[in-house]
Amino acid sequence: MAKAFRKNPPEPRLLTKEEACHYLGISVSSFELWMKKGIVPGSVADTKRWDKKAIDVHLDQLSGLPSEKQPPEIGNSGTPANDDDDSDWEDVEDEV
Repeated sequence: MAKAFRKNPPEPRLLTKEEACHYLGISVSSFELWMKKGIVPGSVADTKRWDKKAIDVHLDQLSGLPSEKQPPEIGNSGTPANDDDDSDWEDVEDEV
């Protein structure tokens, strides 16, 4: 009996350097420069593979976008907190 294969196998999570470059749309030399600058994370420990999710999370953080791994900090009003905005606070006199 023949083995059954999926028509559309899932995309691999771990990528070779060349696959990571293709995923990002950059050359290998640019990828190596981006790693040195901290724009993309290094490979998974003890491998020559890059985690696609780690790349996405790292780029999201650098871009200021909330990532799936780290949701934005929510203030009391139900909207993302802004440390420079005191509009959630109101002046109240202490009663003695």
